[in-house]
Amino acid sequence: MNKNEIEKRMNAAVDILTFLNERIEQQVAQQGAHQVEERLEREREYWRGVIIVERKLVGALLRKLITELIQTSMTELVHASHVKMIDRVQEMLDRVEAKLDEPMHRSGDDAPPSPSKH
Repeated sequence: MNKNEIEKRMNAAVDILTFLNERIEQQVAQQGAHQVEERLEREREYWRGVIIVERKLVGALLRKLITELIQTSMTELVHASHVKMIDRVQEMLDRVEAKLDEPMHRSGDDAPPSPSKH
């Protein structure tokens, strides 16, 4: 589920509470207080159970979204690090190749030729 679905579920929980309050007002107006209290207590328990289940589901969905976000971020970070590492290795190889392309000098090659004595 995405953020919109979580928000819809949270709004549904608020709607349930609003509905429950309206039912209380209706029942108090229509029936005796004692009967209403017993019936409403049963309804409250039922809706508490529904809300607990929804709360657990929303919590699980949030954990899943956060986990996916972290995994995505970590994957992107590892990929970026991998690309940097490959670029550095390529730079090192390019430098080594450039060194290998330079003419090799033996020790003493740079010295001027000594005059020959005949």
